[in-house]
Amino acid sequence: MRRNFAGATSQNGVWTGNTFQETGIGFGEYAANITMTNNHIYLHRNGTGFGLSLGGMNVLFDGNDVHTMGDQTGGSGWGFIVADVYAPAYYYAYAGNIQITNNTIQCVADGNNCLLLVGNGSVASGNTITVTGSAMGINVAGPSANVTNNTVN
Repeated sequence: MRRNFAGATSQNGVWTGNTFQETGIGFGEYAANITMTNNHIYLHRNGTGFGLSLGGMNVLFDGNDVHTMGDQTGGSGWGFIVADVYAPAYYYAYAGNIQITNNTIQCVADGNNCLLLVGNGSVASGNTITVTGSAMGINVAGPSANVTNNTVN
């Protein structure tokens, strides 16, 4: 199941201390003020290579642990386990202040990305990413991101 946590124009969502078993997780369009802290996320193989997308305005993703259950490889080469935004470029103006901090990401995603940053001004700091296989640890593919103090094994 691919779960859409925040539907169209959803705002002010808080998820803390939960366990999720999903094939993918994402927020709907125009989501804002979303906080996900101290959750346990298990992403089961879905064949697309797309895992958890945080697109929205004022998103805090902090202290979570993310695990792949099987290889999350997708055929596009642009798949991800965690991404700041997964949307067409015209949508990037509606997403911002996305903070991906202090998480543990266990990543099996051959040929894809463990952490993909495509939006403007996203922050990735203090994360520990363990890569198994040929995935890329952190891919900054957008115009700007603040990437500091991460550990990629």
